[in-house]
Amino acid sequence: MNDHKEFEKINKQTLVNLLSALNATGKIPEKIIFSSTISVYGEKINKSIYSEETSQKPFSPYAVTKLDVEKYLTSNYINESWILRFAPVYAQDFNLNIKRRTKLFGRFYKIGRGEKKLSLCNLKNIGLIIKGILEDKIPSGVYNISDSKDYSYNDLLKYANAKWKIPIPNFIVSGIFLFGKMINSIFLKENAIKLISNNIFPSKKIRQYIKLPHTLDD
Repeated sequence: MNDHKEFEKINKQTLVNLLSALNATGKIPEKIIFSSTISVYGEKINKSIYSEETSQKPFSPYAVTKLDVEKYLTSNYINESWILRFAPVYAQDFNLNIKRRTKLFGRFYKIGRGEKKLSLCNLKNIGLIIKGILEDKIPSGVYNISDSKDYSYNDLLKYANAKWKIPIPNFIVSGIFLFGKMINSIFLKENAIKLISNNIFPSKKIRQYIKLPHTLDD
């Protein structure tokens, strides 16, 4: 939390300053598209599915300040705002969020049986959503943005073409989580939860208005 002020300056104050200046000159845009994050929910060890109606209890300064912006927009520009809560994003030439979940010190690893599920978001689907918003196909509101299918960690390892994986028992990561909780380490708690629990962020709400066909199988 020592970085909270820095995150607030980047994530919130920049946008507040911009919209305040535009408002002062009567030039508020018709559409404000804000890139938020599924981390605003604050993943929990005993919860698997997070819809747009799920209560938000973020604990990282990044997610806390993203939620602050969401509240600012819904309080001041609710009819002009599209708040998009992105699941971890990937693309053919951008695999950082997949590498984080499959590699450790340059080696592929697998937690337990690799069957835990998670949501991801293909960059091409984001492009379709932005196009849909600009073409008035999607009403303003708050939306989870994720692929239409969920993935297991085995799916990620297959996508990464991992031939050999270091096996890591679940109890080791559970121990890291408990240690992180004991010393109140956001980094340890957040990352351990992602590895040993299901983290599904369905995009059913926005898929009422637009198809999201792109997946890891593209």
